[in-house]
Amino acid sequence: MNTTHTITLKQDYCIPCQFIFPQEFENLIENSSSVKTLKTILGGINLEKYKPKHETRGRKGYEYRPMMESILYAYTLGIYSVRKIEEAMKNDIRFIWLSGGIHPSYKTISEFIKYQIGKNAETIFKELNDVIEAEDDIDVNTIYIDGTKIEANATKFSFVWKKATQKYQEKLMVKMSKDIVELDEFFKECNIGIHYLVKDFYQVEDFIEVFNSLDKIHQNVDSIFTYGKGHRKNEFQKWYETFESYKNKAMEYSEKIRICGNRNSYSKTDHDATMMHGKEDYYNKTGIFKAYYNIQVGVSNEYIRLIGVYQDSNDLRTFKPFMEDYNRLYQHYPIYPVGDAGYGSYENYIYCISNHMELVQKYNTFSQDKEGKEKVRYQVTKEGKMVCPKGHEFIYNRDTESIRYGVYKIVQNYVCTRCKDCPIKSTCTKEKDSKSLAINVVYEEMKQVVQDNLNSDLGIQQRVRRSIEAEGAFGIIKQDWDYRRIHRRGIDNVKLEMFLIAIGFNMKKFHQRMVIRKSKIMN
Repeated sequence: MNTTHTITLKQDYCIPCQFIFPQEFENLIENSSSVKTLKTILGGINLEKYKPKHETRGRKGYEYRPMMESILYAYTLGIYSVRKIEEAMKNDIRFIWLSGGIHPSYKTISEFIKYQIGKNAETIFKELNDVIEAEDDIDVNTIYIDGTKIEANATKFSFVWKKATQKYQEKLMVKMSKDIVELDEFFKECNIGIHYLVKDFYQVEDFIEVFNSLDKIHQNVDSIFTYGKGHRKNEFQKWYETFESYKNKAMEYSEKIRICGNRNSYSKTDHDATMMHGKEDYYNKTGIFKAYYNIQVGVSNEYIRLIGVYQDSNDLRTFKPFMEDYNRLYQHYPIYPVGDAGYGSYENYIYCISNHMELVQKYNTFSQDKEGKEKVRYQVTKEGKMVCPKGHEFIYNRDTESIRYGVYKIVQNYVCTRCKDCPIKSTCTKEKDSKSLAINVVYEEMKQVVQDNLNSDLGIQQRVRRSIEAEGAFGIIKQDWDYRRIHRRGIDNVKLEMFLIAIGFNMKKFHQRMVIRKSKIMN
């Protein structure tokens, strides 16, 4: 028997809903929105020229410009997760208007970033900066430099140390030399006419040659290898397995040292990442090394003019390649490359002078010299003689010449011969016999130039702005955008990611400055 149930809704509980689908999303987006600023700027750039020229098989992919604009806008908002970009392109009206309503998957977005943008990220970054430079006031002769370490996308304890690997390699050489002699004796007993020379160092090819000889004998001679519990291996099988393990270890050590290159370490899960101390590890003295990349930025008028990715933990050695990248990108060097004490060194000062850049990078004792806290090593009398704090004269000893990082320098060595019975010796020096001085006269002159430049009115202004602009840029990226760990692996992919972040940063900054400018004009 069929029964019919009737449901009666009271009028009080009925809430009428009406959905109106807009014909144009553009009318729902305010003119002051950042998406329209991005659309205006990118409208002056021919993005189609970055599209790969190769033909694609199968069904037609998404249009290049809408995908490109949507991805760049995501980085403008601090969205760098491809899954979050996918979600935004489905639900955010700004992305729907910008992309024309397409709904690519996160995998499609990831592949587009890697293969469609890829190596063009730096060129797009430069072209976008040229557009911003034409629209806004930027002092291209001054950049404020700073660096930070951002953790790589690598397992924390997957480190490989070069020095440890070299020690293992040396021990392997000793084992090889010892067993080569015994192997020769075994060959004589078996009437095999093979002889190997004992060496201090064996190349990988030597290990391969010995093993190949044993393997050839194994293939030609009817020798049976036994495995498992209760089976005794013959003498030849023992030598065969021993030198097979030596060969594998030699190849392993050689490959690890090759990957390290000039570095002291790398990560197994990201070979381009270097094991470094992060700030939290340094200040907390945890003694923990993690895989990092050294990220350098050069900022002018709050815009990132250049961003670089380096494998060296020391900022001193990143200054020159960073400036070379700047010159390659903009075809000129900045007049004022303002940096903190991490960039000031004799080699970097020589590099600045040779490329007509001012010495505006602090050296390591700049703050102590300014505040008078630096320990007095010597004083210069009116006659031009150097004396210790007690007044004893330093006597010239010799000159020391050296070449470091490709820069030649001379250091003058002086010694004080009256320290033995001096009452203030314990507070003046820790040396046993006499106090010595090593003075680079040229470096001391350059340090004086740095003091004059940075203590001038312009120098004080530059020091203040560097702490605001360069360190502020990292503050926004790491704190506001919560970008504390790199998503991609491999230095090329990390550079791509950094340039996309720099593009988003500059786009956001340009929009904010344009809004402020319009509000001032209206008021």
